[in-house]
Amino acid sequence: MAGPTPSTQTLDALRALRARFRATSANTVDAFRQLARQLAAAPDAPEVVEALRRELHRVHGTAGSYGFIDASRLAGKIEQRVQQWATDPAHERAERATIVEHFATALALAFEYDDEAAAGDGARPVIAFVGVSAADQAALRSEAALRGWRSVLVVDDVVLEPALVAAAPAVVISGAAGSAHIVRAAAEAKAAAIVLVRSESGERSELSAPAQGDRVLVLDPAAGASAVIDAAERLTPRTRPLRATVLIVDDDPSILATARYILETDDIHVITADDPAQVVELVLSSLPSLLLMKIAARDSVCVDIVRTLRAAPATRELPVILCASDLDAATREAALAAGAEEVVARPPVERELRRRVGERIERLRESRSANRLHPLTALPLSARTEGEAPATVAALAGNNHPLTVAMIRADGEQYSGEGLDWLRESRRIADSIGAAFAGYTDGSALVLVAASDASVLAARLGEVAAARPADAQRWRAGIAGAIAVGTNDFATLRQAADDARDLGASSGAPVQVWSRDSANLAPDVIVVEDDRALADMLQFALRSTGLTHRVFDNGRAALDAILAMNTLGRRPLLLLDVDLPGIDGYTLHERLRVERPGAFQVVFITVHAAEAEQIRALRAGALDYILKPLNLRILMAKVPLWVERARRA
Repeated sequence: MAGPTPSTQTLDALRALRARFRATSANTVDAFRQLARQLAAAPDAPEVVEALRRELHRVHGTAGSYGFIDASRLAGKIEQRVQQWATDPAHERAERATIVEHFATALALAFEYDDEAAAGDGARPVIAFVGVSAADQAALRSEAALRGWRSVLVVDDVVLEPALVAAAPAVVISGAAGSAHIVRAAAEAKAAAIVLVRSESGERSELSAPAQGDRVLVLDPAAGASAVIDAAERLTPRTRPLRATVLIVDDDPSILATARYILETDDIHVITADDPAQVVELVLSSLPSLLLMKIAARDSVCVDIVRTLRAAPATRELPVILCASDLDAATREAALAAGAEEVVARPPVERELRRRVGERIERLRESRSANRLHPLTALPLSARTEGEAPATVAALAGNNHPLTVAMIRADGEQYSGEGLDWLRESRRIADSIGAAFAGYTDGSALVLVAASDASVLAARLGEVAAARPADAQRWRAGIAGAIAVGTNDFATLRQAADDARDLGASSGAPVQVWSRDSANLAPDVIVVEDDRALADMLQFALRSTGLTHRVFDNGRAALDAILAMNTLGRRPLLLLDVDLPGIDGYTLHERLRVERPGAFQVVFITVHAAEAEQIRALRAGALDYILKPLNLRILMAKVPLWVERARRA
């Protein structure tokens, strides 16, 4: 199976990164509105002005790097004004709160217009958010982006109805306030509506019972973003594809062709086979959402296949629909007793097959989503992992079991978590290892918690890597044992395992075990950047080019760690921001020049564009001075050149 080209992978990853960054833009806008309220109360408070400047500085650099050029320019212009406020307490004192409030409104609109993605947005269904709190909106927009929706914000005012008609949403999600007005506007725009009402808040929806029909739902946002977006997809069955795979097994080519046609018109991916002996292997390798299989009278082979699927944890919940043209009662009863959901007519009747397959797939998806499991692999999603993985670690430590954590990431870093090759491979890894816990974290990374020594888990993962199918997604694993790291804290062990994975990547080994010596070994590249979104972009660039790296978000912490690193005669590259908590980038660079002269090469990445600052950095020995916003593809081309220059220096 041919994989995507590097350029395609880069573009896809950048889109996924931008979608994730965009999904958090509501939080950014809300932060500026809070700062505006603080300025209204104390317009010349130095701590408020400095907090505002830092937040503007962050948006100026990062928004542009992700392609939101207008948002970046707006932030840069306001940052210049705020710098004047810091030096002149009287300058625009009475207007400061209003200026920031207007900026927040303009910023929200700038985030909504995404010219780089607009060309491909026409085919993406739209969710419009009206009057939804920033906290709820951030989680919902992130979940919607992951599933391929495009989100728009619509201001609830006198032009609501024409604004919704222009946005052409499939679903409108609203807060409780003004919900009746919003639902009427949604109906005018021919959209379904979901009204969010917190049950514990005492709020009451303005909707009357008769208004809550098939196209309107009232939900509690406490149910979670996944449940709300699931509801949105149920309300728009023709707008949203099922995004499912169905495996059809039948020895009649005409039956296979008919069933394929029926299901593919509903945007379902179909895999066909004519040999029942292939079923179990195909189910494990293709992760179907449903199995549709022929059964004949006295067909014990089919019954045994169903029984086998029900006995395995990975396929226990897989819906199985059997097709029969002539079936005796005993075989029917045996098949249903083995775990098949139902038996339908063969050849399939179009309307009936669509309905039954759709219902079974939706039921499975709802069940897994309700339990915070991935709809295809049934492995815990990040929200569940964050609770269960530490609990598993605590339980093993309390019972004095050996304790090891592994972090496994697909090569090239798949931020969306939707690459089918990686999903299949992550399921295979989890099934093969049989760890005490296996689930997704940090998006699509797989984390394992095992009651074994690090060497035992490393050997087992090595075997799993060696048995990887030729066309499977490639991956690397880092392993951290509690004894070696000296702690039973899950977060520390996970970070140590991730460090081992990155530090071992240059050796080419698929599995690397953390050790104290390797922990102090300097990687190829050290990133010091306090903006998480931009750090994500830099990490993608580094992983894509195969370079080992570590990331710090605090100048003081970075300096302490770098001073203790072993370079073994190499000259690692340091990608360094200027505005940092702890100590600034210029000070960090000066300290390294004095305390570790010649040990590291530095490239500054900053929004500070003044000629004097650039000259100061270059004269102090910096390898380069790059201005934000960044271009990811240019950055990926430059990083290997910087590393090579650092090695030759």
